Amino acid sequence: MSGWLGYQNLDYSRRAIRLLELLPAHHHLSKFRPACRILHTSLDEDPSFSALSYVWGSADDTTIVLVDKRPFRVTRNLFDALIGLRETETITIWIDAICINQQDKKEKCIQVKMTRSIYKRAANVIFWLGQQEQHDKAAVRLMN
Repeated sequence: MSGWLGYQNLDYSRRAIRLLELLPAHHHLSKFRPACRILHTSLDEDPSFSALSYVWGSADDTTIVLVDKRPFRVTRNLFDALIGLRETETITIWIDAICINQQDKKEKCIQVKMTRSIYKRAANVIFWLGQQEQHDKAAVRLMN
């Protein structure tokens, strides 16, 4: 599903992770599609970030975002989440589908085992269920 980014290896002895800087909608790279930059850090360095929890969606329904100025294929639901999260300022966020090299089985295994620690360390966790539908507001009012 994902495109090739030329991922740099992570230092597992440091509990290294990748984070994304999601650029705001007005940024020249992200006017038409979400754009972000990869940051390398370690959970031991106490980075400040949010984490995104979302439904991946169909692997057959994908589109392109820009990661480090390169096209990167993501599911439509992640694309919609990134569009919805873009603000007027850059935000730092951890997203499994991009921050973990999905093509590297060893890295994927190690990073998946760290997921609990990543979510626990996040300043906040953002839940994305999908695009708002016509009856969503009424359903939320009814649940309340």
